This record gives sequence, C-alpha cells and structure tokens, in this order.
Amino acid sequence: MSSNTLRRFTQGIFLLSMTYVAWAHQFFGGGPNGRPPIDAFCPFGGLESLYGFIAYGEFIKRTNLSNVILLVGTILTAIVVGRAFCGWICPLGTLQEWLNRLGQRIMGKNFSPPEKIDRYLRSLKYLFLLLIIALTWHTGTLVFRDLDPWVAYAHIFGGWEKLTERPIGLILLVVTLVGAIFIDRLWCKYLCPLGAFLGLFHKFSLVKLGVDQQQCVQCGKCERKCTMQVSILQDHVQGSECIACGECVNHCVKPGTLAMRFGKKTISILMVGIITIGLFMGTYLAAKSTGLWITKGNAQIHMEEER
Repeated sequence: MSSNTLRRFTQGIFLLSMTYVAWAHQFFGGGPNGRPPIDAFCPFGGLESLYGFIAYGEFIKRTNLSNVILLVGTILTAIVVGRAFCGWICPLGTLQEWLNRLGQRIMGKNFSPPEKIDRYLRSLKYLFLLLIIALTWHTGTLVFRDLDPWVAYAHIFGGWEKLTERPIGLILLVVTLVGAIFIDRLWCKYLCPLGAFLGLFHKFSLVKLGVDQQQCVQCGKCERKCTMQVSILQDHVQGSECIACGECVNHCVKPGTLAMRFGKKTISILMVGIITIGLFMGTYLAAKSTGLWITKGNAQIHMEEER
C-alpha cells in the first residue's frame, strides 16, 4: 500500500466517522439515553477543559475524559511525528484539502497571499489560541464553541434552526470551505488553535522533514505540491507548519533529497502514517479497554448519579 492510499483512506474514515457522530447526536438527541455531542470527540476540548480538570476535578460542560484522552493522543503524535494529526486525521483539514483539489481541477492552480502578508496571517492562529484558552479558563465555558466551524458543520444535521444558532461559527465554516477551494487549508494555516498548539511541539518532534540542499535542483515542485505551502527550499523548513502529509516527498523529482528523518535515519511517509494512526488509535483503544473512555458530559453524569 502506498502512503497516499493509506492517507486518503484514513482521512475518509475519520471524516465519515465524525460525520456519523454529528448526525447521531442530532437524530437520537443527547442526554443519558442519547448520543454524545461532537464536542466530546475534540482534542482541543481537552485543552480547554484542562485547567478546570486539574484545579477542580471537573470538566467544562460538553467535554469529559474523552477529550483529555484524545488530547494526549494528539500530543503523542506531535512529539513523535509533528503535526501529522492535521495531515492524516483531522476531518476539517480533510474537507479543506478535498475542496482545494476540486478547485485546482477547475482553475488549474492554487492561490496564496504575498509572502510577507502570509507570514503575518499565519501568526494569527497563535494569538487566537492564547485568546481562546485565556477566555475559556477564565469563564469556565467553551468560548470557542460558538466560533468553531467544525461545530457548525456538526449542526448541519439539526436543520436550519440548529445551524443558525451560532452565526459566527456558520460564517467561519462557509469562509473556511469556500476559501479552501482557492487557498489550500485556509483554516489550518491562519486560524486553527489546535494546529497552533501542536505546532509548539515542533522543536521536540523526533521525526522531521529534512532537505539535502546539495542534491536539490531547486525545481520548486515540492512547494507547489505542499498543502500548507511551506518554504521547503529555504535553508530550513518551517517545521511548525508541516503536517507530515508527504506530498513534497512523494513528488520530489530527485528521490532522497526530501525525507522524513529520525536523527540521521530516514523514515518513509508510509511509516509516518502508520506511527500516527498507531499512536492516536492506540491511545483511544487503551482508554476504552481500561474504562477511561467517557463521553458523557457533566450534566448527564449528574442526572444518572441522582437516580
């Protein structure tokens, strides 16, 4: 199996699975006898709830231990293979990537802001991350929920009334998906707080993209194929932006020039994918097998305890 085949398959499975979770919650409802909301499956929810969990032993409403488990899984992948979660698992990233592929077929190219503007825009996600975390920990509520385009996507299955409950999130969803047709992974590059958080682990990442400058023929094909439009041909790779999708490596005209490396050892893109899936799903399965996987919110648990 090629790395491209595995990545497309993995992306499709996670997108379909999370779409089903969103539909099931809207169709069967929440509460003790219903289905958990999409929030319970978000790694960023673990970061949002972390302060309350540590300080008071409680989770923010709509989050639970499942969020912390998934946060641990994404951090493990970030430490080992960088932002591979974004390139292999994240369903919103997948939607953007597929829409951009459609856009390229129609228009024949990608669009991008000028380099200087692009650099400043990419810093916005770090400011957004700090703002969201500070406000969430201060208020004890999921501040980001009303802004989250993925939450807006999850409410598509609840009809127009549910979809328009969070107008800002809906606007951001439309901007993200329409914008992705022209600019690949628009949300990931400029606003995603989870992507910003995972990017902070780049310096500690064991596996990183490396460039052999002596072999490089400066054709630029790798940068044209990069979904995050990373400056690969520079003396250094913008590692915090790399999502380990492997498109640059797979399309390099001179094999061996670009490679994912663990120290001096080369790691294939296929192995990067296997490691990513193994760490993330391994964390989930370990939690399930030990009884730590809980997706019910605080309100649901309290209702059951009162019975």
